Amino acid sequence: MSKDPSVVTLSTGVRLRAVRLPSILLADIVAKHNPTRPTPPRVMVVSKGREEENPDDPRYLEAMSGWQAGLIAMVNNAFLVMGTSIEFIPEGFERPEDPMWFNKISALGMGLGGDSDSRYLAWVKYIAGPDNEDVQKLIGEVGRLSGVSEGDVQTAVDQFRR
Repeated sequence: MSKDPSVVTLSTGVRLRAVRLPSILLADIVAKHNPTRPTPPRVMVVSKGREEENPDDPRYLEAMSGWQAGLIAMVNNAFLVMGTSIEFIPEGFERPEDPMWFNKISALGMGLGGDSDSRYLAWVKYIAGPDNEDVQKLIGEVGRLSGVSEGDVQTAVDQFRR
């Protein structure tokens, strides 16, 4: 077993190497995702004689929560697909190119692309690293190598919340 911290051993025995991501990637993902950011509804404040945004509107809060979840999913997917590579797959374990697992996941209507990067991402998330801890370890190590902490991701999301 490798003592290299950039090689992450998953619960399945699969080992993936974490690599540094381009520093601009997070900003580009946030910028690409930003146009769909919900805006708070406006309400008339009679005492002030004008309309103001109502950021406490329950429908807006629900929409923002969904938007944030989508953005975080995009960032996580980028970390997994661009920030990892296969180091070791145990003998007999399903590989990204194997059709059996892919057909099962596709049958669930997951809308997977047929290209190798989409297959690899799905394989990492559903087959190689099925536990939450697996994905957290991978994202944490890619983030560490890239100089991006979970707090950095949350800060980027919060900036676009306003």
